Amino acid sequence: MIQTILQALDQAAAEHLPVGARYLLVEQQRTGTGVAPHRYDGSGRWTPIANDNAGTFSYWRLTSPIKEQEVDAAGCYDVFEAVYSLRLVAMVDRSLCPDLIDVARGAATAVRGTDDGIRASLKLRTVDFGVSSVEVNSQRVYTQEFGGTLDVNPDKALVSIDIAVTITGKSICFAPCEGTADYLCGLIEAQTWQRIKGCMTEAQIAAAIADLCVGSSCDFDITVNVNGVFVETIPGVDPCVDNTLNITITA
Repeated sequence: MIQTILQALDQAAAEHLPVGARYLLVEQQRTGTGVAPHRYDGSGRWTPIANDNAGTFSYWRLTSPIKEQEVDAAGCYDVFEAVYSLRLVAMVDRSLCPDLIDVARGAATAVRGTDDGIRASLKLRTVDFGVSSVEVNSQRVYTQEFGGTLDVNPDKALVSIDIAVTITGKSICFAPCEGTADYLCGLIEAQTWQRIKGCMTEAQIAAAIADLCVGSSCDFDITVNVNGVFVETIPGVDPCVDNTLNITITA
């Protein structure tokens, strides 16, 4: 579940904090000089995601243990609550983001605006965001994430956003070790076709028609009867193009 939630949050933040590489959940690991964010590579090793050649990047990490409890809800049974305390850290290019305070606050606002989408995608009862904090002082962010002090490249800046996500739903929604749901797919599945179509551009609709209405999956046959008598079958009619059927009856 946490990976799906992070997909939604990261997509929203990316509109305001563009970076070259984006990572979801990472962990702080000790290094020779302090700590640093690492991602697990799946083969028993941790890989640092920030170095002298890392360019611009962003990542998420948990800042405190996940809090879980059963809660009472009128008319509902088996309601479970979990609180995730999350931090987004981004190394951004100042030339792309000259006004760090506004873009960071814009990212925080966009993140908080994902509540309805997350609730629909994961079929949750509620999704609430606690008060978030935004830090744009590069040196303070560096100390919190890496320890010690360092002169950050003046052409770049480190920003961080702290936010708490509280979700409630049936306990089955929190089952561990299930396949990570795709946020976008879940969001689309929860909508009607009319709602989806209303959000699409003309180019997207045209692309969908071109992709879905090709080949035998869309083609159909026409049975031609004249005065109730079978004349012929016209096979393979394409519904995505204009079709004209001319019938001439002679005495």
